[in-house]
Amino acid sequence: MNYYCDRCGYEMYYSGAMSQAGMPCRACRIGRYRHGQQPAGFSTDAEHRPVPRGLPVPAFAPLHQGTVRTPDYFNYFAGEMGRPYQELLRRHTTYVGKLTNILIQDPKQFAWLTPYTGNKHNRAFFTQLLLARVARAKFADNQGVLPRLIEPFVGSGQVFLNACRWSTAFNHGMPLFTSVVGGDLNHYVIGVYRGMQQIGAKFTGLYRTWSFVWDQDMPGNYQRLLHDLNTGGRAAMLNHTADPKGARLAACKYIWLVNRCTRGTKLAPNGGLVANLKPDAVARALDIRRRETRTLAALLDVLEQIDFDVEHRDFQVTCASATRQDIVFMDCPFPQFSLEIPGVGEPCPEGFGTTAANTYGTPGGDGPGFQTTIVNTALQLVRQGTTVIMCNFANPGLIIAYANLIGNDLAHAGRRPLIYTYRSPSTRNEAYQLTILPGAGNRQVELCPNDVRDVWLSAGGDDYKANEFFQASPHWTPADNQHQQRFDQAERRRQAAEPTYVFVDDVDDEEDYSDAAGVIDLSELQDGGSVEVDEAEDETMLQDRDEDYVDK
Repeated sequence: MNYYCDRCGYEMYYSGAMSQAGMPCRACRIGRYRHGQQPAGFSTDAEHRPVPRGLPVPAFAPLHQGTVRTPDYFNYFAGEMGRPYQELLRRHTTYVGKLTNILIQDPKQFAWLTPYTGNKHNRAFFTQLLLARVARAKFADNQGVLPRLIEPFVGSGQVFLNACRWSTAFNHGMPLFTSVVGGDLNHYVIGVYRGMQQIGAKFTGLYRTWSFVWDQDMPGNYQRLLHDLNTGGRAAMLNHTADPKGARLAACKYIWLVNRCTRGTKLAPNGGLVANLKPDAVARALDIRRRETRTLAALLDVLEQIDFDVEHRDFQVTCASATRQDIVFMDCPFPQFSLEIPGVGEPCPEGFGTTAANTYGTPGGDGPGFQTTIVNTALQLVRQGTTVIMCNFANPGLIIAYANLIGNDLAHAGRRPLIYTYRSPSTRNEAYQLTILPGAGNRQVELCPNDVRDVWLSAGGDDYKANEFFQASPHWTPADNQHQQRFDQAERRRQAAEPTYVFVDDVDDEEDYSDAAGVIDLSELQDGGSVEVDEAEDETMLQDRDEDYVDK
C-alpha cells in the first residue's frame, strides 16, 4: 500500500496490517503520511540514497563574474612567509581559484544588511553546492532521514536563506533540510527574524514607514539613532517579551543604520553600534529603500516557508541541540588573518599566531581562546556523528586544527579533499577556508567531494584537482579585466589608508543608484520619527508616499 508525506513528499510502500495514515514521516519528521501516491515525490533505494520522481526542478544558472587568476598576485603568497604558506595550502588543502567569482543566481536577493561582513562568500555557488551535496550525502548516512541545518552564528542568514531558496534546484526537486535552527549574539538580527515571525509583512511595513521618515534628515537621524542603540538598544532587545513593539523598533533602527553606513560596523561592548554614515547615502536614499523593500520581502518569503527556530544565544547552546543526524554550519567569528605556521605537535594550533579582530564588540572575543572553544565544540559534535562545516580564515593553525577534527580513520590524502581554500572576495592579502568534518560514521559525507567537483566543473569552475590555479593562466576576457580594475583600485585605497576606502565586496553589492533627491513635506511625521506608527498601516499608502517622493 502506498503512502506519501503531506509535508516533504516522501513516498513509502507498506505491506503491514497497521495503517500508516497520520503517522509521522520518517524522512522529515514533521509531516504526516497520507494514503495514496501523488504525481511527484521521492523515495529511497537500498542504499538509502534519494530517488526523486517527477519533482519540478527550478531553473538555475550561476552568476559568473571576472576573476583574479595568478597566485603571485596575492600578498599572502609573496615575501619570506608566502612560499611556505603556499606549499602548506597545496599540501593540506584544495585551493578553489574561482570560488568567489561564480555566485549563486540572484546573489543579492537576500542582501537585507549591506554592507555586512561575511555575506559574499556565503552567496558563492561553490559554498551552496558544497552544503547541498553534504546534505544529500547526510540523508543517505541517516538512512533516509533529512538532516536539520543548524547555524550557531546565523548572522544575516546568507547561508540558510540561499540554501532553502535553491534547495530543490540543487537536489533534483527534493528538499535538503527538515528545518533550520539558528543562534547569534547579535540582538538586532535576531530581533528582525523574531519580528517577522511575530507579525509577518507588517514588520516590513513598519520598517518602510520609519526608514522613509528617518531618511528625511539622514545625517541628524543617523547620530540620534546611534545614540538610541548605544543607550537603550540592548535593554530594548532583552525586553522583547514585555515590549515587543519597542524591540521591533530597535531592530528597525539597526537595519536602517547598517544599510547607510560605511564598512566596518561593529557591535559596541554596551550592546549598541559603532558605525559611520556613508557619504553618498543621502543621495541614494530612495534606491536604498527600494533595495530594502525587495530584500526584506525575500527574507520574509523564505521564513514563512520553513520551520525556523532562532534565538539570541551563545553558539555552544545552539550546538548542544544538534544530534548525529544534523549538519552544523559554523561561519565562525574570524580572528586576524595570519601566515604563521605552527610546528609539528603544537598542542593548540588554532591559537598559534592568532590575534583577536574584536569584530563583535568584546575585546579579545574572537581571539585564540575563542577559537579553541570553537574547536573543542566541533570535536564534541563530530564524535557524536554530527556533520560540521567550518568557515574561517585560512590561517595555517586553523587549517591544521580543523584537519585534526576530520578523524584519524582518514589518512592525510583522504583529508585534503575535504578542506577547501580560496581568496577573499574583498582583498589580496587574505585567504579563507571551507572545511567538511564528516562526523563519526558518515561514509557518504566523506565521499561527497567527488560529486562536488563534477558539478563545479560543469558550472565553469576550475579543475582544482589538477591544481589549475597554480598553473599558467589563459588569456583574460574583458570581464576579467573589468573585475581586476575594481579589485586593484580597492587594493590601492587600502594600502594608502584612504578614508574613503571601499571593499570590492561593497562595490559589488551596490545598486546602480540614481541621484534622486528632493524636498518633501511630511507634516504629519515631522517630530523626528517619534510618532506612533500603526504596524497594520496599509502597504499601498506606504508605496504612495515613496512615489510622491519620486514625483517631487
